[in-house]
Amino acid sequence: MATDRPTENVGRMQDAAQFARLVTTDDSLREGLDQLAELARRVLRVPLAQINVAVADRQVSLSSVADPSEWASWNGPRSVPLEASYCQHVIRSGEPLVVEDSLSHPLVRENPATTDAGIRSYAAVPLRNQEGITLATLCVVDFTPREWGDPDLEALSALADLLMREIQGRIRAEEALQESETWFRAVIENGADLITLLNADGTIRYHSPAYRGTLGYEGASLVGEAFTSLLHPNGVQRWRRDFLAPLREEGRRVSAEWRMRHRDGSWRTVRGTGVNRLGDPAVHGLVLNIYDVTQERQFEAELHQAQKMEAVGRLAGGVAHDFNNLLTAIRINSDFLIARENLPEDARADIREISQTADRATKLTRQLLTFSRDQIMEMKVLDLGALAEEMMSLVSRLTGTNVAIGGSFERDLLVEADEGQLSQVIMNLAVNARDAMSEGGKLILETQEFTATEEYSLSHSELPPGRYALLIVADDGEGIPREVQRRVFEPFFTTKPPEEGTGLGLSICWGIVKQMDGCIHLYSEPGLGTTFRVYLPRVTADHDVSAPGPVVTEPNSSAANTGHILVVEDQPEIRRVVRRVLEAAGHSVVEAESAEEALVHFGETPTNFDLLLTDILLTGMNGTELAAQLIPEQPEMAVLFTSGFTRGELSEQSVDLRNAAFLPKPFGATELSEAVAEALGGRREARVVGR
Repeated sequence: MATDRPTENVGRMQDAAQFARLVTTDDSLREGLDQLAELARRVLRVPLAQINVAVADRQVSLSSVADPSEWASWNGPRSVPLEASYCQHVIRSGEPLVVEDSLSHPLVRENPATTDAGIRSYAAVPLRNQEGITLATLCVVDFTPREWGDPDLEALSALADLLMREIQGRIRAEEALQESETWFRAVIENGADLITLLNADGTIRYHSPAYRGTLGYEGASLVGEAFTSLLHPNGVQRWRRDFLAPLREEGRRVSAEWRMRHRDGSWRTVRGTGVNRLGDPAVHGLVLNIYDVTQERQFEAELHQAQKMEAVGRLAGGVAHDFNNLLTAIRINSDFLIARENLPEDARADIREISQTADRATKLTRQLLTFSRDQIMEMKVLDLGALAEEMMSLVSRLTGTNVAIGGSFERDLLVEADEGQLSQVIMNLAVNARDAMSEGGKLILETQEFTATEEYSLSHSELPPGRYALLIVADDGEGIPREVQRRVFEPFFTTKPPEEGTGLGLSICWGIVKQMDGCIHLYSEPGLGTTFRVYLPRVTADHDVSAPGPVVTEPNSSAANTGHILVVEDQPEIRRVVRRVLEAAGHSVVEAESAEEALVHFGETPTNFDLLLTDILLTGMNGTELAAQLIPEQPEMAVLFTSGFTRGELSEQSVDLRNAAFLPKPFGATELSEAVAEALGGRREARVVGR
């Protein structure tokens, strides 16, 4: 904390009682003290400021100024026992006192002002005469805990000097006025807030140097300008109506929020408080205290957007799950109909159309699951730079000859990701860039290392501090309007005609990146192009790296295996078609609509089951909990899970996934038969983790 600066000599003022008598007998001096206390309260932005003196064993408040809008009920004591005051410590020691939280400060935590009056933070400096005797204190009070910095105590000390100079100024008035202006300017001009003085007509008479750091305006360049020239055109009328008009009332204090133009043409969101001092001959103006809240509003917008996307994602995942159940019944029943003999060809064509439509609907649900972060992910360690470079030729064919492509790829950027899904992100972003350059242009694909510092993360709330692999996809196309940017990742939102886009491309990118624990940022200026930056957490170099390339699976050769199967599914239409498919393949089937019913069948069936085929999401006990109970009883039993969500649902369950198969919904009759045959043919002893 700063130390108190020495005050100048104060003539014949010998003791506190004489000081008190002078103030109580001089109305103009008492008014001056009130003005100074009010200045201290405003400069330090506190609800209460006082000038107190100790006479005999009592503290007397010569001036007590409170903010009527915040503490209208405050009626500070004019006289209290000295032992019950905070100022006793300043008066007796002659040194400043700072209390950040009175409940924990050893000097004042038991003080009645703490326990009864509710004072929580306090700062004061002494007022001394020429012999160094403390005559009074200048203090500011807050009713919430507060950290007092060096500028706060320096401001109080400066104002204390002003007070003593005011008294001595009865002899040297002009000198005291000049020095008061110097101290006031030092306090104001070194602050971060934009202090502004307006004339009655709204023109700028003074603005503090903080305008340079916040809005880029140098010196006194705005003096004489209309304040409304700095406001966003859409907000001028509202500012005049809701801020300036009420502020014209004498003594009125008004707060509002608006946007102000930076010198570079950008806009900052600010919050300002104005006080009418037109009736004060020393001010004769409207005093505005303005501070930048752009970053706060950005955080709020990011949080709102994240919450909205999370809610939409949950809705999309739930809809996709239910829709997948319906599609499963549609696809299998279509397979049954097509397999019938002597079916008229026109009916067979209609059924094929139904089946193909169900296939298209399946693709749509998979896209929804990707957005909702419930799609299947085959995670492995990849070199992001190698993957992006590998895709350059494919991107080039996709964008056409009128788009020039450039690339810069830093290698050994290891990330844990699904290669196919990450490739889809690159392709979707490239397609988005191509569509933004209808007349041709340049597309840049780049990878590099990025470290998010604590400071950087404060302004980018979705990006925790750490090391990232950064993928950049940039174009010099037409750019994205600001009103559109905040919605580009929403599913089904598109600016294209209905026949040209579904609005799922960028939302899928968002879902994939989120599922990989990354984030995606957009920067765009209309007419200047668009840049997408994809951040993925880096992994250490001791992981085995998978080379880019297609994943090839060999067909299972055990299609002839049959077995005794326990089918658990709470949707009756799916139970019926699954049983029909399995029995047609030669399996014996016992079905249950819940895990509880399955446990009963399991206990009553004399022969062992070869396979448990169960949906994951069941009413009551879920499918993974059911498997965890049955596997220890029959370790040789195979397990095949199904779900309209993803295998990711199993990740936190107790079943060892290395020995459990998964069949995502929707599926057809052939897919079901093959999955069951593969599960039966590749049976190994399943086990429960931890057993």
